Amino acid sequence: MAAAQLAPAPVPGLLALAGAWAAALLGTLLLCRLWHGSASSRAAAVTATALAAVAAAALAVTSTAERLAAGVGTGLSRLRMWQDALKLWTEAAWLGHGGETWRGMYRAIQSSPYVGGEVHSGILDLALDAGIIGLALVVLWFISTIRIVWRNATHLVPCILVFGLHGAIDFDWSFTLLWMMFIWIGGWAYALRFNVHQTLGAQSSVHSPKGRILEHSQAVSPFGCSTKLIPSRQHEWGKAKHGEAYSQTVFSRYRYEIGDLIHKYQMVNIWTTTGLIVLTAICWIGGIAWLAGQQMAAEMHYRQAVQSTDLSEEQAQILIQASRANPYRSDIAITLARLLPVVDAEKMLRQSLSHTQSDAGMYFELGQLAAQSLKSEQAIHYFNEAIALNRYDATFHFGAVYWMQQIAQQELRAGQLDQARQTAAAGVHIVERYRGLVEAVAMSNDRNDRRFVLQPAATVYEDRLRTIAAKAYFSKDSSSVR
Repeated sequence: MAAAQLAPAPVPGLLALAGAWAAALLGTLLLCRLWHGSASSRAAAVTATALAAVAAAALAVTSTAERLAAGVGTGLSRLRMWQDALKLWTEAAWLGHGGETWRGMYRAIQSSPYVGGEVHSGILDLALDAGIIGLALVVLWFISTIRIVWRNATHLVPCILVFGLHGAIDFDWSFTLLWMMFIWIGGWAYALRFNVHQTLGAQSSVHSPKGRILEHSQAVSPFGCSTKLIPSRQHEWGKAKHGEAYSQTVFSRYRYEIGDLIHKYQMVNIWTTTGLIVLTAICWIGGIAWLAGQQMAAEMHYRQAVQSTDLSEEQAQILIQASRANPYRSDIAITLARLLPVVDAEKMLRQSLSHTQSDAGMYFELGQLAAQSLKSEQAIHYFNEAIALNRYDATFHFGAVYWMQQIAQQELRAGQLDQARQTAAAGVHIVERYRGLVEAVAMSNDRNDRRFVLQPAATVYEDRLRTIAAKAYFSKDSSSVR
């Protein structure tokens, strides 16, 4: 990151950043002490705060200008990234493309050679993965959490706002730890709600005078109205009182039965809920443990095979075990393919493509295998797929041109004139496309983080391909004349 100018260097960049944070913390403590002092101290605190705000604004303006400088800062690269992400999002706006969309597809759709496995926008990342529907659900969850925090713990609102606002323009939301902290803050605020209710209930029970319970008062009805009797209607009141007593008895009996049923239902519901929670936790923890074990086993086998200098059949068996443990790792499949015969390697790579269909390295490796077998049409197809999935990789362009020249040369020697001319034409087309992308990058003056330049040897191979095409054409013409 530091080499690509995407992050400060450890020394002195990170050291200066740590010093700035420490100075800001000490300055805040000093301002707090001055604010709680005399009037003159408070005036000094206000003046110091104003000066600090002006200095921070000036630094922010300078930093923003540097970030937006063409070819130097990361601001324009981030804007390009967001434009590419929006174009990719429109292809599946409602449901999204699935998890890790940007990391797996940005090389195929990027409009300039920037480096960025993260889209630097939590909103765009969620929209790419889950679409409008998933993004709407997350927004509703976020609003609900803010509402809970605002009602029960207003001092935690800045934490939620920092998480939301900064995550919207950066990749904070890609880290599970920050989401766990977000959930924890929301749960903390929700728990404070019950503490407040208990405190208010205790205070009301302490301060309320004795003997003010309305249910046992004969002078006040349950509705707060006076129940003083009128002499001319004492007989009617007696009947009403008798009927009311009977109704209260029946109501008390049914209330007891209903309460008993509710209690039994709550007990059953508690046991059912507990069982479901335990079952979900077991499945979740067990699944995570199994997946982690498979990935760790694949990593251990892969390191054991790579660190060994003797790439024998035993190392191939170790890589096969690693590939079975984690078939989604393309680096394991490519390393194993280089140890197998051409036919077996091609078969294995095609099977691996079913797990990683957007991996450019797999297609490039298949193109090399096809070139070694002199299958020019398959090689052209695989190389074009690899370049389409990673268009700003100079190695893929140069490697494809090299293998096209090798195949065309072999076909010319074998007398396959038409095939040699077609292969040479395909190679020339790859070189021209390569040169056009390099010139476009140079003219746009964008950041070239991937060092996408035209290699000098590519021009040499282009001349050879044109020579092969000319020889094949004139050889066929002379043979037809004869």
